[in-house]
Amino acid sequence: MKKVPPSNNWPPIRLRFLFEESNRRVGHAKSVLPLLSVSIHRGVLPRADLTDRESRADDFATYKVVSAGDIVVNRMRAFEGGAGISPIDGMVSGDYAVLRTRELLDPKFFHHLIRSSSLVGEMTARLRGIGNVEAGNVRTPRINIGDFGDIAVALPPLSEQRAIAKYLDAENVHLDAVIEAKRRLMMLLASRTESLISAILDPVTAAAGEVPLKALADIRFSNVDKKSVDGQVPVLLCNYTDVYKNRRITRSLEFTPATAASDQLQRFSLRRGDVLLTKDSETAEDIGVAALVADDLSGVVLGYHLALVRPLHIDADFLYWVLRSRRCRDAFTLAASGITRFGLRQDAVARIPIPNVHGGTARALAAQLEKAVGYAERALSAIAAQTLLLAEHRRALTTAAVTGQMQVPRVAV
Repeated sequence: MKKVPPSNNWPPIRLRFLFEESNRRVGHAKSVLPLLSVSIHRGVLPRADLTDRESRADDFATYKVVSAGDIVVNRMRAFEGGAGISPIDGMVSGDYAVLRTRELLDPKFFHHLIRSSSLVGEMTARLRGIGNVEAGNVRTPRINIGDFGDIAVALPPLSEQRAIAKYLDAENVHLDAVIEAKRRLMMLLASRTESLISAILDPVTAAAGEVPLKALADIRFSNVDKKSVDGQVPVLLCNYTDVYKNRRITRSLEFTPATAASDQLQRFSLRRGDVLLTKDSETAEDIGVAALVADDLSGVVLGYHLALVRPLHIDADFLYWVLRSRRCRDAFTLAASGITRFGLRQDAVARIPIPNVHGGTARALAAQLEKAVGYAERALSAIAAQTLLLAEHRRALTTAAVTGQMQVPRVAV
């Protein structure tokens, strides 16, 4: 089979010359076009495939029209792979970017290019926050399409782009199958974990009754952004992914250097026993993921998109397990609002019902839960690590292929 030789001589070109941005709007309140979402793992697909929750938008006039074959970019998540080719006509939030590739660029090649380490690094360096930190209305950092267009890439000829895209598509089929098998196993283990938690907590809840979370804990929503500001205090930031991926927050994690205002330092510095929650996410099902601060973390501050729940009249370990329960997760999902991104209001978190259990009983239940769930959690961690290695291999393979660092079989396209 003929090979495409590795090349360091592909001509550099700025991305702005490879696509044009489409800003065509729906133009009327009601639309028959399907609402689309951009999933990091699955690309562009109808929002209905991600969630069965109805859209809460009353007016779609400012939404952007998407044609089949357009590239849709979630500007907040592009650097994480939040972009893809739309398989159908539809519409997206006006905050998304809709790009139409020009003749020099194959859309499927671009789909892989935007997931390469080289382009991810360039996008990350160009992220911009929007809003005012002091006023507490910072929006998620995102990439402007003008900045995105300034990025220069080495572009192979169109025939090689197609060969590379076809090769990566085929390789990803195999990788996806392995990763999907591991994810299914993780789902089974997670289901087993939920069942164990429910089996222990449900009888206790029925006997003791429930009270709102605000009666047992202090609840704070963070407004600390990732960027550093002159004159503020240097801190380490506990981010969304730290909470989402770790059930225990310890000093061994690599926190992000940032800065915080003095009042933010006072309100959002982490203490041992704090329970942290994700309060915003791409899907409603990822709302309310809990993690327990297991160490004293001097100088570590909670970042944006997260909530701090500080136990006052309840055991911290017990509260953590309660917030991880299916009952609480379902309550968070129902309370979340949004269309293309979901979020919790602080008053909704405050109303979440919590078993009215205290003292030695709560501590004994927490110890029982830790023992019962420990085996499944250790297995989950091992499989998650394997899945991460597979994802890293895919990123490395993609980067090598789209930058000409490896030989790619030339196949019929």
